[in-house]
Amino acid sequence: MTLKERIIEIKKEHPDWGYKKLAKILNVSRSAIRYHIAPNFKKNCYARITKSRKENPMRKKIIDFHGRCSLSNHKKKFNKIADHRQKTNGNKFKLKELINKIGEIPRCYLTGRKIDINNSSDYSLDHIIPVSKGGDNSLDNCGLTCKRANQAKTDMTPTELLDFCKEVLEYNGYFVTKKDGTP
Repeated sequence: MTLKERIIEIKKEHPDWGYKKLAKILNVSRSAIRYHIAPNFKKNCYARITKSRKENPMRKKIIDFHGRCSLSNHKKKFNKIADHRQKTNGNKFKLKELINKIGEIPRCYLTGRKIDINNSSDYSLDHIIPVSKGGDNSLDNCGLTCKRANQAKTDMTPTELLDFCKEVLEYNGYFVTKKDGTP
């Protein structure tokens, strides 16, 4: 029997019971009860989420950034994944905090290009120190990048990326020096 069927069956027997009591008896959240039996609940939830993402597309980027997990071996058991997610949840940050960090004129921290944060397909939130190399999901480890720079960086640290770019340029006949004149 599905949860919805169980909810409907109990509700028929006890029509005066509210969501709170049903949730306690079935050991689920009140929103799970509303999801299955409240009129228009699914439609209203979807509309609210869609509106929020349209108003500020960076919200989805933050959610995706927080969802990164350092377990590269996907064959590990589910409980190990859950344990890791619990450990990294303490590093979450809010949209306002990120906006304060990137400033009024957002730029890619790797290329210096200006970024239009209203065009979410043009930028990414990057783990400056990749999660695969011990980085976390904190605001300090979050960098705003243009999409192509983030794709090129993959799982390298910024220093590793610069060394790699230098190697490519030198192989193709360029001489690379820093602005201060050091190699």
